[in-house]
Amino acid sequence: MTIATLVCGVLSIANWRAPQGLEWILLSVLGLFGYIGQVYMTKALQGTQTSIVAPLKYLEVVFTMIVGIVWFDDLYNFWSLLRTCLIIMGLVLNMKSKTN
Repeated sequence: MTIATLVCGVLSIANWRAPQGLEWILLSVLGLFGYIGQVYMTKALQGTQTSIVAPLKYLEVVFTMIVGIVWFDDLYNFWSLLRTCLIIMGLVLNMKSKTN
């Protein structure tokens, strides 16, 4: 996160605009949910085998696509959908191999 902040900070210097009004609230909520998500992901990794919990992190791709479609009217092409299906298939196969 530190490297991403530094790189994105340098790249945004030319186009920087300070957040105003509602944007501060949205940024705060984003930070809060990010923090809560990280805490519970850490607790999940501590409470069970990493090989069971870690693959579930990749479901983020699926949820991101759903949010993009529902809230932002994003359209995905064949290759994006194929990649998502491959990720899901990999997750299912990984979880099946871990339970056997």
